[in-house]
Amino acid sequence: MKFSSQFFDALSDPAYIVDSDFRFQRINRSALSLISGSGTPGTASTCFEHFGQNEACLNCPVPQVFHSEESIEKEIYSKPLARWWQMKAFPIKEAGHIVGVGVISTDISALKTLEQSMPGDHHKIKNFIDRMPIGCILFDPQFKITLWNPAAEKIFGYSEAEALGKHPYDIIVSEEVIQQTDKVKAKLQKGHDNSHRTGENITKDGRTIICNWMNTPIHDADGEVVAILSMAQDITHETTLQKEAIRNAQLATLGQLAASVAHEINSPLNGIINYAELLEERGAQQNKTEELARRINQDATRIEKIVKNLLNYSRDSQEDKEECDARDIITAATEILEVQFKHSAFEISSQWLTPRPLITCNFQKIEQVIINILRNAYEALSEQSSQEKKITFSESIIPCGDDAYYELVIANNGPHIPEEQLKKIMQPFYSTKHHLGGTGLGLCISAEIMKAHGGKLEISSIPGGLTAFSLFFPVDPKQIQQK
Repeated sequence: MKFSSQFFDALSDPAYIVDSDFRFQRINRSALSLISGSGTPGTASTCFEHFGQNEACLNCPVPQVFHSEESIEKEIYSKPLARWWQMKAFPIKEAGHIVGVGVISTDISALKTLEQSMPGDHHKIKNFIDRMPIGCILFDPQFKITLWNPAAEKIFGYSEAEALGKHPYDIIVSEEVIQQTDKVKAKLQKGHDNSHRTGENITKDGRTIICNWMNTPIHDADGEVVAILSMAQDITHETTLQKEAIRNAQLATLGQLAASVAHEINSPLNGIINYAELLEERGAQQNKTEELARRINQDATRIEKIVKNLLNYSRDSQEDKEECDARDIITAATEILEVQFKHSAFEISSQWLTPRPLITCNFQKIEQVIINILRNAYEALSEQSSQEKKITFSESIIPCGDDAYYELVIANNGPHIPEEQLKKIMQPFYSTKHHLGGTGLGLCISAEIMKAHGGKLEISSIPGGLTAFSLFFPVDPKQIQQK
């Protein structure tokens, strides 16, 4: 039988040649991988036996091709493999006589699953998926890849043949995020609502990229989860630009604080110089010496604290996250802003939980969020003269299904923000304080930082009441019982 083995093995789909008794004459690597558990096929074995059946598949095209000597294409469901196949069967001839039937099978289980949820011709559905500009990946209940469109190939570098049948942990998910991905997968397999996640992935050539994922479970007619559909978008470039914008905003804040810091440091420095001169003049007067030394130490400590806070804030932090107490971040942020707003008559109060909740975050990034919110509050409160100026911190743990969120609320009794402004307030470059040097990026960047932490920023304003900035962070649900 003159048929190229090299061509056969090059096919990504399972392919084989059988005789009129369904016995294998030739089989490629892809088909062999499907039946590897039943031993190597021999001349006495039939194709249906190796695919776990006692007889030929219903509507098997092989006998029809032997009868008609023409190619046939059919869709067949294999119960042992629990998969749908589009089988293309064609005659193999020698000297004008048919001596075998070649079969190439394409796994269309993913398309059949989509067909159930989106009734229509699966050729049209596949054409639609192939033309999508974002990666479209379908996973079976075992989390094996059953559909991989050209956009996914472009993002991750793996061809459809390389990706199909693989577990994502073997090709595109790094070890560092497997635990987090497991949690998302478990919820989707239980049929929970759609999941959105942004995280790191690995490409075929070893690059680390940032992808935005939208995931949804696919149900059959009985409500059982039969697949997971995922949409992936490479946002590495956008993330890099966002980091640059965050860093620039951080430096802009430093620039605005510089004059206040210089003035604040100048005062204790003058004190230290004066106290030192007095020490020189008064010589060994013990009681005076001790008092002047105490004042020198006090002012030097004050300078050290200001500089330390400023250096911590200015540091170009990495993306590493750690367990933090939000109150420590608030303290660091308020101490930085105290330099700029120390002469403003603000009343600050707080309502804290016991024991202290912990959040997983990047300290400097969340400090920047809180500084942005507090500066907005300070500037708003500075516009009113008669009313008391109040800023309140409060926290709570909120259950959300199997998850939980830590909510930090920073509220002030400044001027009401109209509904129309609230809709735009987190848009880039939108500001009502351009006259005060506002760039309109502070809250926009804060919202993006919260999003990168798996949380969110919400803003509400009640006429005659409070304007509240609410920060939500995902936390361990066990903290609900501890509060």
